[in-house]
Amino acid sequence: MSKQVEKSTSTVFYHSKFGISRIVIKDPTNYNALSLRTIELLIKILKSLNDDKKTKVIIIEGSGKGFSAGHDLKEIRSLKKKLKYNKLFNACSKLMLEIVEGRKPVIAKVHGAAFAAGCQLVASCDLALSSDDAIFATPGVNIGLFCSTPMVAVSRKVSRKRMMKMLLTGDSIDAKYAKEVGLINDYYPIAKLENELKSLETNITETIEVWPAGLTPAKWDVDGSAEWLSTDNPCIKIKADHEINRFLIAVDKSEEKLKCVSLKA
Repeated sequence: MSKQVEKSTSTVFYHSKFGISRIVIKDPTNYNALSLRTIELLIKILKSLNDDKKTKVIIIEGSGKGFSAGHDLKEIRSLKKKLKYNKLFNACSKLMLEIVEGRKPVIAKVHGAAFAAGCQLVASCDLALSSDDAIFATPGVNIGLFCSTPMVAVSRKVSRKRMMKMLLTGDSIDAKYAKEVGLINDYYPIAKLENELKSLETNITETIEVWPAGLTPAKWDVDGSAEWLSTDNPCIKIKADHEINRFLIAVDKSEEKLKCVSLKA
């Protein structure tokens, strides 16, 4: 019998039982923003779970009213220097790569809003289930940005024209449309979401038991050239540099505008 393991940090909690490891982003007052500290904790936990022989499936979810509002705007405003922006964006890329290149299937359990890097996190997971009231967006344009890094993950799930509409307008999409365009697998009433997730977990763990080679080769086959997501890829470096320069411009905008965007998220 599998023993339950629980570990908690200031903004991330995880527990493992019966081969299922659940990671919960626990910063509800900040809408589970992906601060540098939270990103680094998620990378550390995912590395540990990918190496854990008892873990068969990994779940990522958010606490409180929503999944994640993306990067922490307050933290971004405080950075000021390009080196610090580089550190944040590189850490975010490493987090997504840890999911894409990981040995274990990762499922996003989404409720409420998944915006910007939060939407990127959903797109990077192997599977995603959401509540029927979930919303997804890449709203960087609302503060003079372009969500270049979320674009990479979202473009691997959503067709180009649909993706570009999300990026250029910043408009949110609902769960029904997110399923239609391939961003999520399915959506359910919030009261049924947990049971549907458990059913999916059970199906996957039973399949993995008869697949001794593990899922890593299969995940790589599906994702194709995973090096596309690598921070060493020159195309991604160009995009990241452009995004950083846009952030440097945006943080000079009025504090009121940033507050409005934060409240929107």
